[in-house]
Amino acid sequence: MEIGAPFDVKHVVHVTFDRYKGFIGLPDDLLAHVDAVPPSASLSVFGVRPEALHYSIDAHGTGVPTILLLLQSRLYQLHGLSVEGIFRIAAQMEDEDGVRSQLSSGVLPPNLDVHSLAGLIKAWFRELPEGLLDLFSPHQVAGATGEAAACALAATLPAIHRELLEWVVNLMADVVEHEAENKMNARNIALVFAPNMTQVIDPMIGLQHAVRVMEFLRALVEKRRSERAAMGGSLPELTQAGADSTGAEGPGGKGG
Repeated sequence: MEIGAPFDVKHVVHVTFDRYKGFIGLPDDLLAHVDAVPPSASLSVFGVRPEALHYSIDAHGTGVPTILLLLQSRLYQLHGLSVEGIFRIAAQMEDEDGVRSQLSSGVLPPNLDVHSLAGLIKAWFRELPEGLLDLFSPHQVAGATGEAAACALAATLPAIHRELLEWVVNLMADVVEHEAENKMNARNIALVFAPNMTQVIDPMIGLQHAVRVMEFLRALVEKRRSERAAMGGSLPELTQAGADSTGAEGPGGKGG
């Protein structure tokens, strides 16, 4: 009996995506076609679940998507925290689709101004598949009045959501540190970020809930500022996530 050549052969490869290391298990012939540290397991870094993105560690020891650190780092390098109305003034961005495409490829366009950078950070949170704070019911948020209650509620978030909230609270606290120049106090910055943290659209509760989310964020920012003051007010330097790529340092050193 003669055995013919095999045909219709399938090679099955099991590939996983690690938030800090990128794709694991890719065959050698595909490695050349994939960035050493891909910014995402999807085609975009916007509108996807955080766990699908490459992560880095910030200066506070918080693990967050590298795209956020890239935008934050450039914003701080351009002294965006000192610009009046930062995060409040709408960006006038040309070719936003092109900018997003570059960011999804791990490239930070060099010509973005501070308002565009701030707008992209807000857009990232706004376009999450579910609002960062929508794991809480409106009733829970309404009950978290004051710094202690807000912190206690925030602590109940799953780790990924909790670290994202930790990062954005630190960002807002950094903005408030420059209030004399940017005219953004804790209430103002919380008011700007609140609509990007929830997707509750019920008109009967939407506006009231947004106000309560604002108060929740304001309480967290004020608590963070109090903690900093107790530590002498010193701020850790930002981890440089890299100016034009996602080569940020993770727990095991530089990606790739």
